[in-house]
Amino acid sequence: MQEKAAFLEGFIKGLSMDTNSEYSKAIKEIVNCISEISKEIDDLNERVDVLEEEIYEINDILDDSCDCGDNCCCKVKCEKCGTENHLKHEHINNCDCNFKCQNCGCDLKIDTCQCGDEDCECER
Repeated sequence: MQEKAAFLEGFIKGLSMDTNSEYSKAIKEIVNCISEISKEIDDLNERVDVLEEEIYEINDILDDSCDCGDNCCCKVKCEKCGTENHLKHEHINNCDCNFKCQNCGCDLKIDTCQCGDEDCECER
């Protein structure tokens, strides 16, 4: 953003405009405003990046029950083959209640629904 604003500032300076006209003064102020806004946006983007990193670090600290990354919600062991299955947020949130073992395809038994939906109609 700042590069585009700097280009506009240079472009305006390169134009042969009457510096005393109201039109020229208005354009110059608009370009200055755009430049300030672009600096603020870039600063905010940097802050968001820093905060996202901190959030990931906090999630890693709090979610010590699983080491498979941010997408894992919980681990469920298959009663048939013993495979530890990782259930992802997208499945839980969509209330996809038909979980199958990743190894043998057997139905997984989950004691409680973890989708967080108060109106959930899961048969668990």
